[in-house]
Amino acid sequence: MAPVVCNVYDLSPQNAWAYWCGIGIYHAGVEVYGTEYAFGGHEYDCSGVFATNPRDAPGNVIFRESHYVGETDLSQAEVQQLVARLGQEFKGNKYHLLQKNCNHFATDLCLQLVGKPAPAWVNRLAGIAVMLHCLLPESLVPALQTPSMDHEASSSSTLLGSFVEHCSDSGFCRPFVLRRLYALLLSGGQWKMTFWLPKLGRIVANM
Repeated sequence: MAPVVCNVYDLSPQNAWAYWCGIGIYHAGVEVYGTEYAFGGHEYDCSGVFATNPRDAPGNVIFRESHYVGETDLSQAEVQQLVARLGQEFKGNKYHLLQKNCNHFATDLCLQLVGKPAPAWVNRLAGIAVMLHCLLPESLVPALQTPSMDHEASSSSTLLGSFVEHCSDSGFCRPFVLRRLYALLLSGGQWKMTFWLPKLGRIVANM
């Protein structure tokens, strides 16, 4: 077993107060077996995943804190293979500020390693921006991408289940969870709506 840690960095001085509101602009990397893995954008159609020393992310970032996520039973070699596979999904030219950023990668890697996502607050601002995209000035946010039809339903199940668990643990009321789940389904397109709407009532009923 090896500990899995999410290292979080500030990208904006406004995080000094935004952090206490549960939002902010952050970079996150996942530390396991003495290596920190993260995702960044570039112009090429190849992996945007990179490795650094723990708590030493490149660029104009300031380390904020480490968040213990859990323990993985994967070996170091298996972790490296997993990161390589995720690199095929998280390609540099597919980076999107709101829909496929470093925090999305951190959450996906944490889920694969220990079955738990990265802290919700590290990417909450991007989620809010997606939900309110039509109300925001085009100069402030990039255009949204249409989700791929070949995205695995099992991945969606894991993410939705983790979201429901987080909301339940946080004591959020059911109407709030329903609205957020419905927004999440809408963001996934018609194929996800078709797959998940029949199950939505049972998900919320079992919270």
